[in-house]
Amino acid sequence: MRGLKSRIGGRKPELIYASLMAKKTKRSTKVKQRVVVRPARPVAAIAMTPVQIVHGGAIPDGQAALPQTKYTVPAGKTLAIEFVAVSGAVPDGQRLVATVGTVVSRVIGYYIFPSTAYPTTPAYRTDSIGNQPVRIYADAGTDVTIWASRTGGEIGSAVASVVLSGYLFDA
Repeated sequence: MRGLKSRIGGRKPELIYASLMAKKTKRSTKVKQRVVVRPARPVAAIAMTPVQIVHGGAIPDGQAALPQTKYTVPAGKTLAIEFVAVSGAVPDGQRLVATVGTVVSRVIGYYIFPSTAYPTTPAYRTDSIGNQPVRIYADAGTDVTIWASRTGGEIGSAVASVVLSGYLFDA
């Protein structure tokens, strides 16, 4: 404290337990800001378990989508999805779309994630890629449905993959 006193002109430092405050002085119109100093409070650590859900496979000629897959959120846990990725290869003129369905407070929500088409060599195939950071939740004991479909027709075979990453925490 001794070194601190000499640096601030012998005055004791002032601790303010309030929000940032502005103070006008009579000699100047400049606004001085006071710094808020608050004692640190312990924050309860949230136990999180990382989760990665992968769904993928071949989409045969004449079929529009992969069959749905379901991930059941364990009892006593909530799932937080933080990232969705869709990728694959489709015939030219088609694109992949991922769909994720969740349940929160008995309300079903569907989220659609389109991809971007990148024509490749050979010319009859297009890579389809989409990545999206998200914040989607699913309640304990509910199913998260995941599937990939293609737009632009059902002609030709394709492959698709959908990946969800996030974490489980206590409900």
